[in-house]
Amino acid sequence: MLTRKTYPAVLLFITLMTILHWVILVLNIPLLDKLPYWIFSLRPTPVALGWIVLAFFILTTSLYIRFNKAFRYSSKLIVIFIAGAALQFAFSFAKNQGIEGLRARILESGHAEFAVAACQEKLTFSKVISDYENITQVNQYEFLPSKPPGTFLFYIANRHIADNIFPTGWDCINKLTLFASIIWPLLTYLVIFCIFILSTRYIGKETALNACLLFICTPSITLITLHTDQVIYPAIGAMPFLLITLAFQKRSFLIACLSGVFYYIAIFFSFGLTIMGVFFLIPFGIYLKQSFSKNLRSALLLLFSTIAGALICLALMQTIFNYDIYTRYTHAMQHHLSWKGWENTLQVFLDANTTNLIEYATWISLPVSLIFVYGSIKSLYKICRHKKTYPIIIFNGVLIFAFILLLFIGKTKAETARLWLFLLPYICIVVAYTIKNMRSTFTDKNKFILIYILLLELISTSLILRYQDFF
Repeated sequence: MLTRKTYPAVLLFITLMTILHWVILVLNIPLLDKLPYWIFSLRPTPVALGWIVLAFFILTTSLYIRFNKAFRYSSKLIVIFIAGAALQFAFSFAKNQGIEGLRARILESGHAEFAVAACQEKLTFSKVISDYENITQVNQYEFLPSKPPGTFLFYIANRHIADNIFPTGWDCINKLTLFASIIWPLLTYLVIFCIFILSTRYIGKETALNACLLFICTPSITLITLHTDQVIYPAIGAMPFLLITLAFQKRSFLIACLSGVFYYIAIFFSFGLTIMGVFFLIPFGIYLKQSFSKNLRSALLLLFSTIAGALICLALMQTIFNYDIYTRYTHAMQHHLSWKGWENTLQVFLDANTTNLIEYATWISLPVSLIFVYGSIKSLYKICRHKKTYPIIIFNGVLIFAFILLLFIGKTKAETARLWLFLLPYICIVVAYTIKNMRSTFTDKNKFILIYILLLELISTSLILRYQDFF
């Protein structure tokens, strides 16, 4: 039975599992390497201890300001935003390569293809949208055909800005990568504001700040640098969910329509963000729970307004740019399956998804993963045993459903540490709420649990950087 008496045992289990993960990293035990399709082999990386100490100082300062009643919520939120970017810079510089430690990700990784193409092609936005199929096929790219045009346009937009900032004599790729190395870590943490606004609607302002702190300390968001999966997808994916939440709270058909527009925009950047559509069920379910017969009509009209917003975008893109999102999705999936490979067998499904879950769990840190699992079990227990459906329980249930959908339709063999990053904000919201309820009120003991989990997160981030790192 899940009661307060289980909390010490849960924390002990989390601590032991986290220490076990640390031992695997430090002693270079290739246990995880034995998993099918595992790609993050252990490889020690020299790090400068001073930067790691700075990272812990940044967290300490953030915690001091977060718990200081003299600061307003807006000030605390800005501090957390700055702290997130500072942590990313600190861990990147810890590799003793300076800004080059960041630039290497956009220059040398497979996703460097986007940056190189943005500099070589010199295409206009309209040309990219209207002729994307031809562009990706003629040049035989690997990564571009797997995405909608939005991601490539993001690189092109950054190239234009960099061209206007840096000297004309500089090489295009150097200007783009230097600009990205400075600006993208800041863009990464804009999602903090979405997390806070969303969280206040479901778990309150105090706990919302905790969700933001949990987010900035996770290894994946800190170490998987200069990838659009980390930089923009979490924020782009959060916007339609945030807007539909506000639409139901304000009963605004205009905001609902805007949520549909932003949902289309999200899919225009990544087809993986299509899964965010299931999150529309959260405000819909909460709204109907208040009074089913009274709110059913307006709830359906709000959903229809959302669909209308997405369809308007679809029609405009088809009419103005001749962009067929269905054709692009079909080609992208065909390319993905032929490139990465996927066999529709039970064995592949089980092997791939076992690795997918373990990889994701270790990269968002085991403390966060295990508390999320514990909180989810509690939510399901309350639904099944006590028939309770608080807003956060509905939230948690839909998040579990999203994971199940990803497992069944995702068709990916590993690399979920990056591919599923867009779900991290919602995991942090559930974890923050679970930590809050490890005591009946927000007491000092509860605060210490939060601080303890944050420290475990940051230690995990340090050890993953030192002994594994992201490619």
